[in-house]
Amino acid sequence: MTAWRRGVGLWIGCAVPGLAWGFVPSSTSAGAPISWPEREITWYLNEVGSDDLGLADVEASCKASFEPWNQESCSDLRLVYGGLTSRSDVGFRNSGSNINVVTWVEQGWPHADGVIAVTTVTYCTQAGGGCPYNGAILDADVEMNGEEFRFTNRAQDLVLFDVANTLTHEVGHFIGLDHTPVRLATMFASAPPGETRKRDLHEDDVEGLCHLYPVGEESPIWGEKAVDDEGCTATPGAPSSPAGLLVLALGGLGLLGRRRRR
Repeated sequence: MTAWRRGVGLWIGCAVPGLAWGFVPSSTSAGAPISWPEREITWYLNEVGSDDLGLADVEASCKASFEPWNQESCSDLRLVYGGLTSRSDVGFRNSGSNINVVTWVEQGWPHADGVIAVTTVTYCTQAGGGCPYNGAILDADVEMNGEEFRFTNRAQDLVLFDVANTLTHEVGHFIGLDHTPVRLATMFASAPPGETRKRDLHEDDVEGLCHLYPVGEESPIWGEKAVDDEGCTATPGAPSSPAGLLVLALGGLGLLGRRRRR
């Protein structure tokens, strides 16, 4: 097993030229796309919420962020809200239960400065021992950076960061999509303060969703259910079962010229 963390955040204000090709699946080191083996995935919201909004507003905005990914008829993936939880742990537990959680970090942000959110995805690196295939996602958690950034749910607020604009992007990482070069897409890696366009999916995002989770077909939908040729390397904190895991830190809204709360 190998534990690997890679930050590929969505950076606010970065000038990245729009290119012609489209959606980009996240993949294993062996090149296999990562995806959930099930088509109904439950997620939870940490009950503390955000310092910037009331819990009811945070809950409503988070639910609204997952919903666009449920609404496309070409995919049968369903992301189901499981309710509030006291848990805020991120990553796959070696023992005990695992849940997929969205949580705000108001102090002690553990990732790079200027990153607004990070999605940590744990997936299999080989088949066997509870892993149906190389790239099967087992756990995904989203951390929102409340230490450096202020959040809002008001579309007219042009100086704060919109919860749904941020989290809808992170949900794309949650299901196995990486950043796209398509500038108007939700999964594009740049957004200014006050942006709300990423609340709604672009055609490129829909194509990515439906390529990973097409109606009536199992994931992965291309290639073989391969075993990672690199094998398993034991590292501290890596689970002993399933057979192999990687932890991939995928998401993020960041800022060029950071705006700090404190």
